[in-house]
Order: sequence, then structure tokens, then C-alpha cells
Amino acid sequence: MSMGVSLRMLTLNCWGVPLVTSDKTVRFKFIAEELSKGEYDVIALQEVIYTSDYTLLCDHLSLTHPFHHYFHSGIKSGVCIFSNCPIIESAIFYYSLNSSPYKLNQLDWYARRMLGLVKIKHKGFIINIFTTHVCAIYTPLHYEKSDVLFSHRLAQCYEISNIIRQVGTSANVNVLMGDFNSEPFSLAKKVLMANAGLKDVWDERPNADDGSGETCECDTNCYTGLVHRVYEQFPKGMRIDYIMYNTNSGYKVQCTDARLALRKIPHSGLNPSDHEAVSATLEIQHCHDAQSPSPSNDLPSLLDNVEEKFLLAYNEVQHKRFQSAYLAALLGLLLFVIQLTSIMDIIYAKFVMSAFLVLVIWICLWDVCVQRVFEANSFMGLLENVRIRKMYSGKF
Repeated sequence: MSMGVSLRMLTLNCWGVPLVTSDKTVRFKFIAEELSKGEYDVIALQEVIYTSDYTLLCDHLSLTHPFHHYFHSGIKSGVCIFSNCPIIESAIFYYSLNSSPYKLNQLDWYARRMLGLVKIKHKGFIINIFTTHVCAIYTPLHYEKSDVLFSHRLAQCYEISNIIRQVGTSANVNVLMGDFNSEPFSLAKKVLMANAGLKDVWDERPNADDGSGETCECDTNCYTGLVHRVYEQFPKGMRIDYIMYNTNSGYKVQCTDARLALRKIPHSGLNPSDHEAVSATLEIQHCHDAQSPSPSNDLPSLLDNVEEKFLLAYNEVQHKRFQSAYLAALLGLLLFVIQLTSIMDIIYAKFVMSAFLVLVIWICLWDVCVQRVFEANSFMGLLENVRIRKMYSGKF
């Protein structure tokens, strides 16, 4: 076994979303100054939306982290990586399911959620750094049935695990960081780890007495409670931001430290974000006897649960498609009646009503013929993928 090298990492959702963020200028200045101290080799950031914020980060980190990559996707993905070692490749993997364009109050579809990858060369080791921001939760946790994006979030995490399984062999070590909007006990988090053979640094850290690691709605965060709480049943908050890793044959990785970082902005009482940053240090070594991770014993049962959820989601999509077709037919009949009768004698009012009905009918038909077809086919593809995976779940 050869001497190892350390890889120091940090991930943070910076809360840079337009209109809803607070104290952005002060917070981003602090984040940039702290990260420029050079304590981390690789930094993954989410919700860096404004070009000016990304430029600020690039300027401050130009000496310590001269290699950086912004994953351009949708209107703005907000996802970027900074590294102190060369980035030799990059790629984007788009999710087959990602909210809906109708949900104007939710930015997931417009940000076009994706999994970003940069391959770095760190002190002789080739490392894949994956990062993402999985679609958000908009309803309190105990209202799971009303969480319309639950199946999309599950699909995204399942697709991440498949991508890491298929692409991960191109490097010595794989690291996955980001905001997953999924609890440690969630099906999405469990199948992600089991299917890709990932380890969570928080579970592997030797400093386990440092707390339970809540990163969202933390009770010590000054921004908790400014908007509706998703995790109101958990007063201390919830851990939804993660750093995970796995290795390939011939390499051994050990987590030597994992903790929350960038907790407070001095002399202000503010936090750098509404999320907490997670940092970790991995010790990487050549080890001829080391083997690739074995499949989790829980994987078959997890895949059964995933298949059930995808099938329920597929049926729900088909039901919504029927509802849209039924509504389009009713509105078409109403439009026909308005045109042939004198129910509305005022020409202007009749024109406005007719135009409105035509617009709604067009949206319904788009939903029936395009949007729901895309969604249903995506779930069908995922179902077939899960069924194939179940047949060979004992192998990677």
C-alpha cells in the first residue's frame, strides 16, 4: 500500500435565487473571502444564479482555485465547481424527469436540473467530481401525498446512481456532492447509495460526536422560518446536503473528517446561506488488494420499492392526461356554444372569453399530446431500467 494523499472538499447551496434571497451581497462576499483562504481542494456550489456572483467568486478564488467550471443549463443551473488542480474533462447529464413548465412558482424546470461532472487530476490520482441540485420540496414532509415532485426527485437520484455506475469506472475515485433535497431515511437517498455503492462521509467520519449535521432549516440559522418550513416536525432541521464517494479496484479511500463549515458571518449575526456548508477530507491510497464496492444487501428490496413508486407515478400521469383531455372537450363545447348563441351580446366580452378559452384548450391539448406523453414515457423507461437492474442486482 502506497502513501496516501488528502482530498479536502466542501459543498454549499449559496441561496442566490432572485427575489427570494436575503442579504445576498454580504453573504456572497463572505463566502468568496472564506473560500479564497485555500482550505479546500474542490468546492461545489449550488444556486449561484447571478453572473456577478459567479464573477465575484472567480475573482476571489483566482489564486487558490484557478480551475473552475459553471454548468450552463436552462435559464441558469446555479451549479459550479472550483478546483485547485486541473480539470481535464467535463460533462452534463440531464434528468429525464424534472418538474413541469406549468409550475411558474417553481424554478426546477426552468433551471433544467442536471448532474454535472468534472474529472480532475489530483496529485497523481484521477477523480470524478459529480455535483447536482435535485428538484426541490414544496410541501411539508408529513404531507408526502401532496409532494408532486416526489417521484421526479426519486427518478433523479436513481438516474444519478446509474450514471455513477456506468461512468465511474473511468476514474480511480468518484465523489458526489450537492443539494439532494432528500432526507437520510428517504427512499431516494437509500437507492442512490445502494445502487452506486456510495458511502456517505457523515456516516464514515471518525468525529461522530460533532452533531447530526442538519444542513437545512437548522435551528441556529437566522434564515430558518422566513418562509414556510418543510421540516417543521424536526425542530433542529434536516440533513439534505451530502458528500458521498466510492472507489474502483486498486484504490482505498478513508474519510478522516467531516463537519459543517462556514457557520456564521462574524459581527453580523447572519449566516452565509439558508443551508449549512458540508466539508470532508478523504485519504486516498493505492492498494492492490482493494476491490470495487459490493452491492448492498438492501438493493433488491429498494429496487422493488422504486419500481412500485414509478408504477404509481406512471398511472397518475395517465390519469392527469385523461383529466386534461376531458377538460379540453368541455371547454371546446363551451366555446362552440358561445359562438352560436347570443349568451354574450357584447362583442368585446365575447372576444375576450373566446380567446381565453382557446388559450386554456391549447394548454390542455399540449398537456395531453406532449407534456404528459413525455412524462409517461420517461416513467416507462425508468420502469424497464429498474426491472433489468433487478435481474442483476447482485452485480455492479
